[in-house]
Order: sequence, then structure tokens, then C-alpha cells
Amino acid sequence: MAAASCASAETMARATEAPDLFYPALNRMALELVAERDNSSWKGFDPHATAAARRSLLDKSQQDPDFWCYAGLVEIDVLEAVAARQLATQVGGLLTRYAELHGRVSSVLTWGSVADNAALVLLPYLGSAKAAEKAAAQLLLDALNAYAKAD
Repeated sequence: MAAASCASAETMARATEAPDLFYPALNRMALELVAERDNSSWKGFDPHATAAARRSLLDKSQQDPDFWCYAGLVEIDVLEAVAARQLATQVGGLLTRYAELHGRVSSVLTWGSVADNAALVLLPYLGSAKAAEKAAAQLLLDALNAYAKAD
């Protein structure tokens, strides 16, 4: 139900060329990933929808940059890494990018939202991932939770 609502909002945002298409797209991707994580027939994210979300984030970062577009650029890469079960190979770069963003914006409120969004995907992933992936997910969760607790 929630994934369908996000997909509908994403479709409307795409149809109206809304500059904040990435908001419903990232939410849909996270919910889709949680729902499909153990489905061996799931083909992964639609590459065209993912590209549109990434373009929306990049456009925002060029035209009207804020914390959320930069956090979203990392988040979309996290979602794709988890979907491909390759978080362990990418976690170092993702942590570096989050650390750079935290160096610019350290508000507990903003990081609390980032940590909550990550937990939606990463906590279920901990239950089904292999050891290296599980360790990477936990490392990422720990870092984001630390940012969410200290200004």
C-alpha cells in the first residue's frame, strides 16, 4: 500500500516534471527493496526510474542545493548497493560521502531522518545478508546513528 502510494506520487511528479521527483522516488525504491529483498525473481530497480531520480537529485544540487539532495545522492547509491548485494564493496566510499556531508551539516534533526530512512532498508537486510554485507550494513547504521545523536 505505501509503495503503491509512493509510486503514484512518483508518476505524478514525473508527469509534471516536478523538481523534487527524487522524494517519492527514493521512498518508493526503499519500500520496493524491503518488499522484494528475498524475492529471487525480482529484477531490481527500473533503470529508467532510477536514472530519473538521480537526474532530479543532480538538477537540485546544481539549481537549488540543499542538504536533502546531497543526502539523497548518497542514499540512492546505498539503495542500489543493497539491491545488488554489494554494500560491502561500496561502504567505504558511502561512509566517506556521508562524513563529508556531516562536516557541512551536523544538525541532529536532519541526520535523524537520514538514519531512519537507512534503518528502514538496512535493518531488514541484516536479517538476510551474508556476513560481509551484514557487517557493512551495521557499519553504515552505526555511523548514521552517531550523526543523529551528536551535534
